[in-house]
Amino acid sequence: MTLYWFLRTFHGRAAVRVAAPHELSHRRTLSADYVFIGLPTTLAARELAALRFREAILFDYHDYPLPVWGRSDQELLRSLTNRYYKPWVEHEWSSDYQWGCLPIRRCPKLKVCLKWRRLIGQGVRDETKPFDVGFLGGPNGLRCGTEGSTDSYNQRVEWLLELKDDLPQAALWGGLTIPPHLRGWQRRHENIASVEYSQRRINFFRYFKSLCRCRVALAPAGNARWSYRQYEAVYARAAVVSTDLSRARMLIPLPRDSVLMVPDRAPVTPFVRRALALQRECPDMVQDAVRFLERYLHDGSYSRHKPLVMDRFLQQLGHEHRTVIQDVA
Repeated sequence: MTLYWFLRTFHGRAAVRVAAPHELSHRRTLSADYVFIGLPTTLAARELAALRFREAILFDYHDYPLPVWGRSDQELLRSLTNRYYKPWVEHEWSSDYQWGCLPIRRCPKLKVCLKWRRLIGQGVRDETKPFDVGFLGGPNGLRCGTEGSTDSYNQRVEWLLELKDDLPQAALWGGLTIPPHLRGWQRRHENIASVEYSQRRINFFRYFKSLCRCRVALAPAGNARWSYRQYEAVYARAAVVSTDLSRARMLIPLPRDSVLMVPDRAPVTPFVRRALALQRECPDMVQDAVRFLERYLHDGSYSRHKPLVMDRFLQQLGHEHRTVIQDVA
């Protein structure tokens, strides 16, 4: 539905249609310029025969860095197109596909938070922020290591444990939220309890308010290398210490001046120290980063008044200039 709402924002309700496989039949033909097929899918040749389109694009929103076929008819779908879209694309991915970037999911509550903070005129000066570093999330993580490595390297756990030992004077907000079904992490990391967030579960409004009180926000890899955290941290006007996205691209680029990329397995402490120094040395940096994102978004949301993000989306389809697509399924 993220893709649906994105397309509808820029092209209107009448131009976009969502159809489930069971709605397609030979008795009723649907016509469109572009058909986006979400995977995994039960689509078969019979349902596809009910579609008339100029081009097909496969896509998924899963965190896995390659196509997620499941029980899809891979041979049939690959005969339609070699275009495949995901929320992020890495340069090393297989050249068998023409990769493209999807619009990322946005939390609607972020827009409410930003409007409220602007309405009450709440300041964002560095001296008003009581926390040096902030992070809140589960202990999940991908394998961030050298190619061919089979050992697990969890950036979230490793970064927090390292900062606790190497930067004990830093005021840290948050920690790891470990639900009961993930208590096995305590056997892998005996000190994990020292970086656990033990308070009650918080809603997004309280989470974002707390993030706004942090000078530096951590954005380590989770289930995937990309996440929403980089964007939320920028809007919270924090310097961002991120997992390495230097060889990845997303539909909305990140403001690199305020987002420090940490190579896999590199110590995070020097990057946090550098980010804290940047907050002091370049006080306008965080405001510039917000202005950068607002070239593509309006208060953290997609808007037809900010067409640059749609321009980038259309360029992936071979459009050099912004055009209005009349029929998109």
